[in-house]
Amino acid sequence: VVGKGKDGSEERFTADVVVGADGRFGMVARKVGAAVVDEYDEHPTSIYYAYWKNLSHYSEEIGPTSVAYEGAPGLGYLIMDSADNTSAVAVEGRSDLMNPGPGNAEGFYLEMLQQNPDLWARFENAEMITTVRGMKNIGNLYHQAGGPGWALVGDAYHQKDPLDGQGIYNAVFTSKALAWAIRDYMQGEKTWDEAVAWYDETARIKTYAMYKALMSRVKASMYGSMDIPDWLQERIAKWALEDPALGGLFARFITRQMPADAMTLMTPAYTARAVVRGVRRDLRDRAKALLP
Repeated sequence: VVGKGKDGSEERFTADVVVGADGRFGMVARKVGAAVVDEYDEHPTSIYYAYWKNLSHYSEEIGPTSVAYEGAPGLGYLIMDSADNTSAVAVEGRSDLMNPGPGNAEGFYLEMLQQNPDLWARFENAEMITTVRGMKNIGNLYHQAGGPGWALVGDAYHQKDPLDGQGIYNAVFTSKALAWAIRDYMQGEKTWDEAVAWYDETARIKTYAMYKALMSRVKASMYGSMDIPDWLQERIAKWALEDPALGGLFARFITRQMPADAMTLMTPAYTARAVVRGVRRDLRDRAKALLP
């Protein structure tokens, strides 16, 4: 970095390593020409979101929480309440369905929210307190981990769809791994090339299986189609969402208490059992409604 003092004198600042922790559109990756690897762009999604205040809670007994809502095929919603009475409200979907046109982001966003009556009912006394923000054609890729005198962490290194909320974990883990690599380099235990290679391998061990699982979920959730009637698709989705066992499995997957590959193997069996339990619940509820 070259700067000038008040007297106009020039001063030069250098570093042993420049770390790009500046996000998916970071300057460091662009300036050094970091190569893109393992890019996945077959099923692009886009997202729009804003922050609101005075949104009613999903349940007054529970208070602030995070709730996902089903949308039309290829769309989904997420409301994340905060304890300060504000909420982040996001709409994500297939990029070909999320195209508001120039200057119409806010109108499009509000129209999407109103399409789900259960979700929109929470907005009766709400006020939007930010502009509508978003991202089109969300990138899914890895960047080259490092090079002569530089390295990347977080979204600058590995960016992916926000559907499963893994960005924070990946940012923290890659930062820790890079810190260990830099320590080994500064202590002379590894050359810089060896340190970068170790960092990249370690980061991928922790992130790549989840990345593959996430790409499969994006495809199934946003682009999937089944040759069964819409009403049955909705019923199966309801059974899956309401099933405690399947919900517990997904929670352990999201919080990395179980490997992504294990989740892939276990999901079909858990889903089948959730459907069976859902049918039983529906039959039991119908019987209770019919009996005096």
